[in-house]
Amino acid sequence: MLTHSRYQTLQAFIETSNKCRNEGELSAVFGDHLARLGIDQFVFSYVHHQNDIAGHGMLSNYPEDWLDHYVGHNYMAFDPVYRLAWERSCVFDWASMGKTQPLSRDEARLMNEAADAGLKSGASASIHLGFGSLIGFGFASRSRQSFGRDHLSTLYAMAGQFQLVYTSLVHKPERPEVKLSARQKEVLRWTATGKTRADIAEIMGISEDTVDDHLRHVFRKLRCNDKVVAVLRAVQIGAISI
Repeated sequence: MLTHSRYQTLQAFIETSNKCRNEGELSAVFGDHLARLGIDQFVFSYVHHQNDIAGHGMLSNYPEDWLDHYVGHNYMAFDPVYRLAWERSCVFDWASMGKTQPLSRDEARLMNEAADAGLKSGASASIHLGFGSLIGFGFASRSRQSFGRDHLSTLYAMAGQFQLVYTSLVHKPERPEVKLSARQKEVLRWTATGKTRADIAEIMGISEDTVDDHLRHVFRKLRCNDKVVAVLRAVQIGAISI
């Protein structure tokens, strides 16, 4: 059974989120109500297959440096939270992950780096949509705390409500506010002219791996997995001109 205060928070979130007019409002309302449960950071992902970098972190107040670090080092490939989320629709706290199956060295390193970045404790929820798609949530706190069954149940119920509202809003697309760095824009502009990764690396005086890092960050920010689509979206939102 949910405690009375958590039930009130859930009810308030349902009522308030149903009035949201866009994704930005929904994200702000979600963050406000999560804070009442001791959660000060969250990330929302809408992914269509297990390697969908573009769908990761579509709405989030996680530290931007951590998200860039995560994407730039391809941590999705061995993220234990992401792995468990794909197994079934569920909710779980991060502290429980190593109890039934020990984390690999890479998985343990990732979780330690996340803690150093301010994600000291947390929980995750996943809702499978069928056809290889899921909606995933990360809930994190800057302090160490435990997540009991009632706490997790509340988070999962809020995740379900978020999904319902988000789904109703995505059919009303907005012009996204995307901030690309100067180097990311330069990589995109050279990409638009047909330059290869090696060409761009030589022109910009950087390594090919760094070119790939810039493109991965661009893909996450523009929500795509293709260079051509990235260029088109960047032009559409006025981030670059060609």
